[in-house]
Amino acid sequence: MNILDSITNYLDTFFFHHDWEWPVWGIYLVGLLLIAAGYVNRKDRESGNRNTMYAQVGLFIVLSILELTQFLFAERRIWFVRPSEVGWLWTIINGALIITIFFYQVKLFKSTLELANEHAQRQCSWLWGLIGLPISVLIAFWLYSLGHPYWAVTVFLIPQLVQVGIAVYATIKGGKDWLNFGFTLAVYFIGGLAVTIALYVIIWAAIIAITGYVALLLASKSLSSPTPQQPLAAGEETEQKDGDNPIEN
Repeated sequence: MNILDSITNYLDTFFFHHDWEWPVWGIYLVGLLLIAAGYVNRKDRESGNRNTMYAQVGLFIVLSILELTQFLFAERRIWFVRPSEVGWLWTIINGALIITIFFYQVKLFKSTLELANEHAQRQCSWLWGLIGLPISVLIAFWLYSLGHPYWAVTVFLIPQLVQVGIAVYATIKGGKDWLNFGFTLAVYFIGGLAVTIALYVIIWAAIIAITGYVALLLASKSLSSPTPQQPLAAGEETEQKDGDNPIEN
């Protein structure tokens, strides 16, 4: 029993109690490379070269894994937007950067699934899963917090099993490219889970960054505005006028 407890404590410490910072720097680096590849891909798309698009897919998977690593397993999940740790200026910069990367990631997620459909010659709609994933995750977390883990798993699996069934049917009806099917499902689940969890973090990052920006803006205006002069009282004004008159001997 002690050996089992030791193994459980070790796994719990290994997975959930890391004071990590490197995944955030990896998210920034891979995210910026992803955006840069997007600009290059616009030119390659006109020439019919898809190598850049495949490179984007690879960067998208790496970015999703880094987000899952940071937002699920790190002990300090949103340290990069905490003013107490990085200051208000870097909170605003980090918040703006992570929000930009997130929106481009969502855009690429959709285009990646469309590219996989085109490559496998299938007509498959991923809309059911894309809409059902964040909703089912939120409901699953709520049920789990109430002490219903089995219902949480069930609520999460129902829309995803329906989506997998739609994809299987489309693959059978299309080119029957099962290798592409497996790769697409991996991208869908990894990317979908990463985007859903990152959305929660992005909401808080946006709130904190916008609050800091407004606070700095108000502080800068208050420092730059001239100090208003107080009006003189009636007695002080009389004394000042009397003081201005020359003393006659």
